[in-house]
Amino acid sequence: MNGPDRHTPTRRKKRRFRPLRRLLLLLLLAGLGYALFSCSRFVAHRMFPEVRLERVVLANEPLLAGQAVVLRHELVVAAERMGVLNQLREHGASVSAGETVLEIVDVNLLAAIDKQLADEAERMETNQTQSPEAIAHLRAQLADAQAAVRAFATRYAGYLRMGDSRQAVRVFAELEVAHKRAHTRREEYTVAVGSQQQHATRLAELKNQRQQAILSVSTPLAGVLNFALDGREDELRADASHTLSLATFRQVTGTANALKNMDTIKAGQVVYSIIDPRSAVLLLPASSVTLGREVEVVFGSIAMAGSVLTQATNDGERGLVALHVTDPPVSMLIARVVRVAVQPRGETLTEIPMRAVLTREAGDMVYVQTAEGELKERNVQVRQRRGSVAVVSGLDVDELVVTNPSALVAERRRQ
Repeated sequence: MNGPDRHTPTRRKKRRFRPLRRLLLLLLLAGLGYALFSCSRFVAHRMFPEVRLERVVLANEPLLAGQAVVLRHELVVAAERMGVLNQLREHGASVSAGETVLEIVDVNLLAAIDKQLADEAERMETNQTQSPEAIAHLRAQLADAQAAVRAFATRYAGYLRMGDSRQAVRVFAELEVAHKRAHTRREEYTVAVGSQQQHATRLAELKNQRQQAILSVSTPLAGVLNFALDGREDELRADASHTLSLATFRQVTGTANALKNMDTIKAGQVVYSIIDPRSAVLLLPASSVTLGREVEVVFGSIAMAGSVLTQATNDGERGLVALHVTDPPVSMLIARVVRVAVQPRGETLTEIPMRAVLTREAGDMVYVQTAEGELKERNVQVRQRRGSVAVVSGLDVDELVVTNPSALVAERRRQ
């Protein structure tokens, strides 16, 4: 019997399509590829870092600006006695040595003397016999009377020589009358002249007393006249800049007691000072700033040459910068607090990221890209740190600096 063939091949099972499994496999392969790519990129960046460049920009603010205290070379002058101030020169005027700048008036004494002068003048006006015109008239009358006496004496002598006794007796009587009249005129003239001399002597005495009531004060030195006093003239001297503390600086307000005409002055009170106009010292608070030696100080629209006497600390703490300026304007000299801006003289200040600066024993430096694309070292001077920005000198505006120089240094060491 023929049965079914046991060797007939069996029918294969049809495989099922599983899209989810394939998607997961593809995602796994993609993730593995991305990880390999990221690792290779990280290794490449570590071994061959990309140079990052940034353009140099002009510093948009002064290196140092703010309120400065003015220290001056000045001589203070005190009043010798009390009285009322009479200013003969204005505050801030330039004066010469020996020039009279003010008067201190004893008003009570002056008023009493002026009253006596007025009384004396009124007395002379009411007494017409003591006037210059009256004295001149009396002098003329005395001369006429003396001439009459001489005429009668001549006639009397002539009659005596002629032996005419009758005429001689008559003329002698007239001579006596003329002599008495001349004597009276002399007495009147002598009294009038004496009274006038007494009046002149009295006037001279009163005028001398009036001069003593007004004390004229002259300056011992040439300079700028300063009537605005704050009581710190002896403390805030130009030669004391290195000893003044930040606490003392903060106590200076700039408020001054400006003396005016008719102010009452006490004996020993400082009335004015004479300021040397050739130079002054400015104190400014600052921290983490390097100004250099020579600076330019701008006050309003005026730029002055200056030099740094003391630098502020560079450890982050606030300190005082002392600047010496030459030929300052009068408006600065007579003020105690002024606003100024300070820049290093003859330098262009630019701003770059602080991370672009490398500090070495020889000083700070950066990498600059040349026009040919080369990266070269450039020495710079960090003048100030403003957060993540460095204000430097030694670079030109629009130059390109490397902002990751440490990576560039590491790469060059491996080469």
